[in-house]
Amino acid sequence: MRSLHLGPVVVGMVFSGLLCSATAGGEAPGESGAQGTLSVSRETTYVTEHLTAAGLPDYVAAINAWRGEGVTPENNAMVPLLEASGPHLAGGDAYAAKLAVALEIDPLPPEGDYLVSLEAFLAKTLKQSPELTEEQRNAASKQLMDHAQHCVSQPWTAEEFPDIVKWLRSNEAPLAKVHEAAIRPRYFLPVIDQAAASDPSDERRQLLVQTLIGNGSLNREVSRILRTRIMLSLGEKRLDEAERDVLDLHRLARHVAHGWTIIEYLNASALEYAASAAALSFLNAEGMTANRAAGFRGKIEELGSLMTRDELSILVDRGERLMSLDAIVAMSTRRLKMEDLVGGEADAFIQKLLTGLWNSAIDWNTTLVLTNSSFDAQVAALRKPDNSERDKLFDALENANLERQAKVAEFKAPLKVMLADARERGEVYAYVFARLRESSMRQIDRVHQRNIARHRLTLLSLALIEHRISESEFPARLDLLTKKDLDELSIDPFTNESLKYSVSEDGQSMLLYSAGVDGLDSQGRTYGEETPDGSSADDIRAWGGHPPEWMNN
Repeated sequence: MRSLHLGPVVVGMVFSGLLCSATAGGEAPGESGAQGTLSVSRETTYVTEHLTAAGLPDYVAAINAWRGEGVTPENNAMVPLLEASGPHLAGGDAYAAKLAVALEIDPLPPEGDYLVSLEAFLAKTLKQSPELTEEQRNAASKQLMDHAQHCVSQPWTAEEFPDIVKWLRSNEAPLAKVHEAAIRPRYFLPVIDQAAASDPSDERRQLLVQTLIGNGSLNREVSRILRTRIMLSLGEKRLDEAERDVLDLHRLARHVAHGWTIIEYLNASALEYAASAAALSFLNAEGMTANRAAGFRGKIEELGSLMTRDELSILVDRGERLMSLDAIVAMSTRRLKMEDLVGGEADAFIQKLLTGLWNSAIDWNTTLVLTNSSFDAQVAALRKPDNSERDKLFDALENANLERQAKVAEFKAPLKVMLADARERGEVYAYVFARLRESSMRQIDRVHQRNIARHRLTLLSLALIEHRISESEFPARLDLLTKKDLDELSIDPFTNESLKYSVSEDGQSMLLYSAGVDGLDSQGRTYGEETPDGSSADDIRAWGGHPPEWMNN
């Protein structure tokens, strides 16, 4: 059985503890516990055009139609990414075969010039030296991993670490495919229903939450290899090659962000974080010129931020909404069984309540309508450009959620359970499913704000670097830059005030930072670093010249 993996909007809801291991079996619509006929409408199922033979929404088809519009094998970045990773990306051979069909490409051979992870490279290297003792093998493994850890974060040369150079060379061909993917205009990883029956009259069995979501492992591996190669290029003063790879990381992050779930957006945010760190090393590289910095800045400006607020809102409005509705429809038809709902992290009361209601008549149309209303309110809050307005709406959502949970708590009284009608039972399911979604929206918003801050820090740092090269020192104040550079870029998205900026006495080093989620000035210290008074910090920073001394402590 496949475990259900749910997006962050759903994580925290009852699903995270209750949807434990959905099975492929199920009873037909109208069996025990179903209430009348499920209404297919915009207000209930949301999807009305992509229907199964049973007349119910095919949410997999709806997602693919939405994200796949206008995508071809020639413009889809996922095609060369798959060619780089090979058919064993994830999901097994059956998944790889269906993915090739969905991408409209020929199946890839099982063996080929595919990406080689550091771990696979190490295993192959050790296999070639069977004479090594266990102690020697452990020492060799530790040495390679230590070297890799060094080379991914700071400039190095081939002479210093020949073992890491061998690993990079084994990845040259697949990295060429990664570059091809990065510069393509579209990205579409189809949702593959691995359990879909060959008989088109048979309703599909797999839920959206059961499908393979995103390319987390591939993204992490590509990021590690590219960052390692960037640091080699910087160490050997090959700035053209370093710039290409930094831009590829930024472009890949934007591709991945335009998947269909918040999980992919979070994966993209991790890629963007890595790309921003690599860009910081690049702009501080020896040999950087004002013209190169200006040209690089123009390319970053053209890419834009990782995702606009409207794009993020649409991701929640469509992807996360349909994932939730899909699970509710599956419950209404008993494709999702009661034993798949209870257990895990759910508290005893919720387990007992849902079990007690399951075999009673439930108005699932009410559950769907209320779930849609909840998503409508969340999306409306997420779309607000003003921080204070958005926070007020998030507060209202969380307060409404507390009121709903109080209503659920009323069902601790056995008489309330006995007297509840089908509509009230449908409301309970909707309230339980929305249990923590509102607080998740605030967390998603904070991730988005951090991405905006990083983008602004990168662009403004480049402007500052240009100034230092042209004027032989960093400006004493941000307002000494041109107005174009200061428009919006110098505003901290968390505080709506100017980003914090300081310059060393000799004018050769600078520190630029956002106050972060807590809105407090921690002098540029970030997660894992303590302020002088011992408190935690979450500033988001960039620096030029030499980093502050405390960063090396």
